[in-house]
Amino acid sequence: MRRFHKFNTVFHKLIFSYGILILITIIFVGFTSYLYFSSKFNKQVEKVNDHILSHLKQTIEDNIIDKVEAAYFELVADSWQNSPSLFLFDYPLEGNHPTINAVYQQLNTLVNYNADLFDSIGIYYSDLDVLISSSSGITYLQEEVTIDLSWLHIARQSHQRSTWIEARKMATNIHSDSNVSNIVTFVSSYPNKANSKGYIAFHLKESAFHRIIQSIAPYEKGQFYLLNDQGQLLSHSDTSLLFSNFNHYEFIDIIKDSPLESENFIYQSNNAKTLVSYMNIPGVQWKLINHTPVDEFYKSTTPIRNTLILICLIAIVIGLIVSNFFTIRIYNPLKTIIQGTRQFFGNQQLPLDTKNEYQIIDNVITNLSVKVNTLKDTLETNMPLIKHNLIISLIHNTISNHNELADRLRLLNLQLHGSSFRSCTFYLDSDTLNSLTMENSQFIKYNLISYIDNHSQSDTLLLTTVLAENQICTIACTESDVFDDFLKLADNVISYTQSNFKIDVIAVIGTQVNNPLDFHLSFKDSQVLMKYHYFMPERKVLHGENLLHREHHTEEIPEEALERLATSLRTNDIHEIRTEVNNLISLMRTEHYSADHCHQKLRDIVTIFRNYLKDMYVKSDEAIGSEQLERFKMIKNVAQFKQWLLQSIEAAIANMNDRQVNKNAAIIQKAKEYIVANLDTPLSLDTVAEHIVISPRYLSKLFKEDAGMNFTDFVTSTRMETARDLIISTNDTIEQISYKVGFNSSAYFIRKFREKYGVTPRNFKHNYHLQNDRIS
Repeated sequence: MRRFHKFNTVFHKLIFSYGILILITIIFVGFTSYLYFSSKFNKQVEKVNDHILSHLKQTIEDNIIDKVEAAYFELVADSWQNSPSLFLFDYPLEGNHPTINAVYQQLNTLVNYNADLFDSIGIYYSDLDVLISSSSGITYLQEEVTIDLSWLHIARQSHQRSTWIEARKMATNIHSDSNVSNIVTFVSSYPNKANSKGYIAFHLKESAFHRIIQSIAPYEKGQFYLLNDQGQLLSHSDTSLLFSNFNHYEFIDIIKDSPLESENFIYQSNNAKTLVSYMNIPGVQWKLINHTPVDEFYKSTTPIRNTLILICLIAIVIGLIVSNFFTIRIYNPLKTIIQGTRQFFGNQQLPLDTKNEYQIIDNVITNLSVKVNTLKDTLETNMPLIKHNLIISLIHNTISNHNELADRLRLLNLQLHGSSFRSCTFYLDSDTLNSLTMENSQFIKYNLISYIDNHSQSDTLLLTTVLAENQICTIACTESDVFDDFLKLADNVISYTQSNFKIDVIAVIGTQVNNPLDFHLSFKDSQVLMKYHYFMPERKVLHGENLLHREHHTEEIPEEALERLATSLRTNDIHEIRTEVNNLISLMRTEHYSADHCHQKLRDIVTIFRNYLKDMYVKSDEAIGSEQLERFKMIKNVAQFKQWLLQSIEAAIANMNDRQVNKNAAIIQKAKEYIVANLDTPLSLDTVAEHIVISPRYLSKLFKEDAGMNFTDFVTSTRMETARDLIISTNDTIEQISYKVGFNSSAYFIRKFREKYGVTPRNFKHNYHLQNDRIS
């Protein structure tokens, strides 16, 4: 055993202890870090994958679905008079060959405008049994055809108005079968499935889908599938697999039957695990699927593991070297003390074991007298920090018993003699504080702390500290709870801050408690009270059980109030809207509804306004302006919210009124042009209204508002003015002129002309030429 005697010294035990400690620490830290970082990294990888799917979904919507819908509406949005494509749904081919060419040109224009997306566009007219295509021109289906019409058979069999047909190979050149492309087709019946007059088909290049998938989700992220609402394949990240059979993949059936919008799950097939992620594309109900082997998906964590192992090994080696170095440094003073002690005690032999070494040190320390006056100075310097920690511990309920509280108060030379305790929180205006320099902001806050603490009296102890950038908290201990004293203190602080620093302050007084360890309850109540400042911005001091009772009140604002607001919006009556908004705000301010419930109703009000704009087909930024939208982010209280809401509604109504005025003027102009062009025909209110596709009653109203006369008077006046010009400028007979301006009887025409101009048409012409002869 003597052989190991030298290893019992402090020096060797320190080395051994450091080595064990380093080894355990590094193993624990390394293993924990590996689990933590691997887990975090894997989750981040999953988030990135979800983001790729989401971005890919949005890109497909923007660059494919929206463009197809826009092209469709460009074909069908106009009336048949303005759209050659719609004209042939109701009229025969005979005599309309220019229209056929116009349809062909219109389809080619759409294809050329979106050449990277559209391969071709075709319109099938059921009554004519004719197909007009941007690629093949006109095809009579009564005859034998060579083009692919599989889409037409699918559309006829479908019970839906529109359908997306799976990817298939289709010849893009009717003169050659060698030029074959992968095509995805969108077919929609016109005008609807029940009353179908034909079908409009958009043949899309599958390469457009594939290009989007490859640009956003590269091949190394696994395989991407795009399925239509029938579960048929529209596109695949690997074009060589586009027409493969995927029926053996059970996860595709799982996804098709899933009611979820998106999901990640592990799928195992043939002892191989894969991560399957999918996301629905709303509107068209497509499924965007990513299928990646788990090992491939999480392979990025392998370098992390290897790196951590290498770091741990390096850390062990370095730790052992450092522990040896510090052990020597630590042991050297001990060695010096022992050597000095040996010299002091002469030839007295000292034991070399650890116990005797520490006995020597203990004797040395016992015989030393060290002054510790600096401890007092350090304590006084840290008094503000000690006080801050005490207040934080009280309001967060981390002091376990009264003895601990007494010990911590003793460090501050304080005692709690009172039996009533209460918290008061002061909220300084954050905007004003943020505009100041850091030095000025800190000066103001600590000046306020000093001002509040100086209000302490013999029967009142006040302790104040900073809680956050704009919060100052005071805890008070008094002999008796005199609430008026707290109100006076709050008023004094508000007045002092405003007069000296020009900063607005909100004071929130918590409830009274009888136990200093319950300070956190009073502070919690003050935080609840502060929520109601949003609805009562005029109150500078918040307190009272009434507000606290509101927090636990389950009553809700009647839905009828919100419905009345929605109804008033639809009427565009700003007076009624203002009344309903004022009623809602008044309910939130004066009734017993909780703050959270009121905030939810404010969000509901904004939703009602947004839905109103949506129903009116008006974008928010166009209706109220981007500046007004930015102001919404800076709202601090319900008064500002009401002002913002009413201003936004007034702006939206004014915007829509302007749009309506412009629309009405266009309608009147179109009606007048039609009247002037058709004076020789019987013109009735119903005929003109039918031509411009509005109701006769509404057209009559617009005439009275715009022309200042009814429809009949306008037509008569226009006929008379046109007849006058014809009498002056032509040699037509009175009978010919009367027929040209729509009168079947020349006698009736002469009578109406005399009523208008005071003379017969013949005398009018004679007088006009006589006057011109005099002038010349």
